Amino acid sequence: MKANKIFFVIILTAVFAGCIDDPVQEEGIIIKGKVYSGYNCLVSNGEYPLVPTDYYGNFELKVSNKPYDLIVSEYISRILKISGITINNPQIITNDYNRVHYNYYDCKTYVKFPPLSIKKRICAKFISKDEFISYNEFKTIYPGTDSILVRIFLPPGKTEISGRIYYLEASIVSGELTSYDKFGIKDITIYKGLNPNLYFKNEDISYNPAEITQWVNVELPQSFRKSIIRVCLSLPDYYKYSDFIIYEADYWFMYDHVLIPVIPLNEFKIKLIVEYLKDYGYYYFEYIPGHIWKLVNIGEPLTISLTQSVFEKLPIEGADNISDTSAFEITDIIGAAIYEYNLYLPNDHKVIRLITNKTKIKFSDFRARGFDLLRNTTYLWHVRKFPNYNNVDEFLTKPYIIDNRYNYIELSKGRSFKTAP
Repeated sequence: MKANKIFFVIILTAVFAGCIDDPVQEEGIIIKGKVYSGYNCLVSNGEYPLVPTDYYGNFELKVSNKPYDLIVSEYISRILKISGITINNPQIITNDYNRVHYNYYDCKTYVKFPPLSIKKRICAKFISKDEFISYNEFKTIYPGTDSILVRIFLPPGKTEISGRIYYLEASIVSGELTSYDKFGIKDITIYKGLNPNLYFKNEDISYNPAEITQWVNVELPQSFRKSIIRVCLSLPDYYKYSDFIIYEADYWFMYDHVLIPVIPLNEFKIKLIVEYLKDYGYYYFEYIPGHIWKLVNIGEPLTISLTQSVFEKLPIEGADNISDTSAFEITDIIGAAIYEYNLYLPNDHKVIRLITNKTKIKFSDFRARGFDLLRNTTYLWHVRKFPNYNNVDEFLTKPYIIDNRYNYIELSKGRSFKTAP
């Protein structure tokens, strides 16, 4: 009898332990991804369940098979649908302007310089050939100031980075840059956390750059307008965040010329970046720019033009009776890209954005949680093109704004249509 009791206890213990160590799992494939957004987002594979992102944008959900779709609600008016994913850890960025340094290692150092006697504009910029993120640009510095913070972010797992810090000092009158006065370079290795100060003495920044005034010429088709112009000093062999902006202007405060420093060593080129918009005046277009840029040698003309490669094919402009089975087709004369189909109502900021590598979809593909396709309603649509990506998985391996494959975004002209009654 005692032996039977012992046997019974052993069986119960084994069963109980098995329940703890091997809980019953629902069938499905676990997806652990990240959304880079300034908002808390809801993510789903369809209608439900809805999974909220955590403070850092991470989410986890299950899908039944691959390839799969994800729907991301950034807030009530912006819905992102991504189609044809097969990777388990998609990295999704919801906006061209979102910063992506969350979960990166924060690194800081103060650049010290002789105290200023008058107000100046100073840029202390870290550059490297290795991956990092930095947002340092020109800052207005007031009399008596003798330091400026350089802050960079390193990707997870990386605790140090070697590179250089460039110091560039300029004079300003009535808020406008009038001359470049001092320039210097120092090698540095920056580590995770707060680093020792880096000192630039007078002899380190004694070089007085010459300046040239260059005129900026942007050539866009009639249906577009320029939104933002940036002129950067750029080193082609360095990581993309090594560029630093010497001129930036939006649509309302845009000049046609810019003062450029002539830097020694012939390392630098000038990068001209232009963001452009549809010239419709619709509210939503303020958030969907195209991007073009061009590298030139210092002194060469700053002229850039938009050459379009993506065109809407179907439906034709003003088509009506559009239903779920209606084709939406584009023509790409270059090819091999990711496309973002944008669908929205005129004079409304609510939008569904569908990301895919397909050049032909159906109207029903726009269906997504949080965005209703209405009958007898006029819609607008257009496409943004991200070149140099062969499939959606490549596009989601890292946020495109820190990916060296990303170099411009083309914006199509757009069309309107009306759905069936």
